[in-house]
Amino acid sequence: MRAGYLELGGRLVRAGLLDADDDVFYLTGKELSGWVGTGAGDAHWRDLVSERRLRRQWQRRLNPPDVVPADARIMLFGTDITSLALFGVERQEEREDGLSGSAVSPGSYTGRARVVHEIAQADALERGEILVVRQVTPAWAPLLARVGAVVADVGGALSHGSVVAREYGIPAVMGVRTATSRIVTGNLLTVDGDSGTVRLLGEA
Repeated sequence: MRAGYLELGGRLVRAGLLDADDDVFYLTGKELSGWVGTGAGDAHWRDLVSERRLRRQWQRRLNPPDVVPADARIMLFGTDITSLALFGVERQEEREDGLSGSAVSPGSYTGRARVVHEIAQADALERGEILVVRQVTPAWAPLLARVGAVVADVGGALSHGSVVAREYGIPAVMGVRTATSRIVTGNLLTVDGDSGTVRLLGEA
């Protein structure tokens, strides 16, 4: 589907309606359907794309709550498992030598950090490094096969990244909140997936 939309974006660029192929992802299906059916585009699409790109950049800086809505309960087969799913969140704290979050995959590992903000930057990740990300979505899962540990700003015991980390048997600490802002690539870290702590041992 992505390839199809990029082809459509390319045609819109050639028609003079967009500046880049991937601008198409900032338009809705309803907005695009008119052009697909009749070839009639909107001269204001460039302005819309620019506005929506800026909005997305702003939204990516927001820190989501641990659950949505904030008073929601997490149920599994009729049992309230909110405290399990968010285990460690309530004791997150920043210390001089490190961070803490949710202990979601057991074990301890010491290695160099690799802070990755976009999946497109994943090529720089080297085997055995500690992956530090905003959150581990399904797109990031294959990377966990070559890392020594994983640290994420967002996540709990039942989040996708936590499940995959346990499957690969690598230590993981999620819900650290400020990992990607406090840790830089090259920092020497110890990730303790039993206590939910991340110790900073040295600078890059």
